[in-house]
Amino acid sequence: MAAEPCRPASADRDPRLIEQIAEEAGATVGGTLYSDALASAGPASTYLGMFEYNLDTLMQALQP
Repeated sequence: MAAEPCRPASADRDPRLIEQIAEEAGATVGGTLYSDALASAGPASTYLGMFEYNLDTLMQALQP
């Protein structure tokens, strides 16, 4: 059985488009990533926190 592909979405974008693309491609959305916009609070409120959060999200999304 092949692994189901996933694509993380950006936190500062409307998720509807990526959800539609994922559905049509037979994939799943593998989490939310922060890009150049830091969160006002929480795990992505600093650059290091954003980096760690994104890395954890990517690693979790790529698990078989």
